[in-house]
Amino acid sequence: TSATGAKNAKNSDWTPLAGKNCVVWPDNDSDGKRYAADVQRIISDVGARVSVINPADLDLAEKEDCADFIEQLKTAGYGKAQIQKKSSQKKTIRFVLKELL
Repeated sequence: TSATGAKNAKNSDWTPLAGKNCVVWPDNDSDGKRYAADVQRIISDVGARVSVINPADLDLAEKEDCADFIEQLKTAGYGKAQIQKKSSQKKTIRFVLKELL
């Protein structure tokens, strides 16, 4: 997340991400997609490796995000190990959830 909000990614200092592997998980809406594209461009320019998750691939509703995805899985009765296993089809998502859970 940028310091000054989703419409101002350019106003944050992203240089600490240089050389890092980064994952951008936007909200599932046009603002989220625009923000993800801005962040992807900016952090790529500072030398980070970037993966962007497409929330629409996860059947998330409009405006839903990573927290919603995890909550939906928990509500469905999945435990930590099951959530990680369920997301194992997509390596990037598995990595993100492992860090968040």
